[in-house]
Amino acid sequence: MTAQQLTSASRSRTYVWVALLGLTFVSFAAGDRLARAALVPIMIAAALKSSMVGFEFMELRRAHPLWRAAFATLIGAIVVALFVAQRAA
Repeated sequence: MTAQQLTSASRSRTYVWVALLGLTFVSFAAGDRLARAALVPIMIAAALKSSMVGFEFMELRRAHPLWRAAFATLIGAIVVALFVAQRAA
C-alpha cells in the first residue's frame, strides 16, 4: 500500500468514525426526547451504523459480492424483525 492510499484509507475511516459518533448522538437524543415515537429514526441509524462498520472496518467493500449481499440481507432482516416485534408489543 502506498503512502497516498494509506492516507486516503485513514481519512475515510476517520469520516466513518465521526459519522458513527454523530449517529450515536442522534439515536440517543431521539430516544431521550421522542421515546416510543423514535423507533424508526433509531432503527435507520442502527442500520446505517452497522453497514458503515461492516463495509469500512470489516472491509466488506472488497469482499465477494455474495458476502456483501448476505451482510446487507442480515442487517435488513434484523431491523425488520425488531420493528415488527416492537409494533406487536
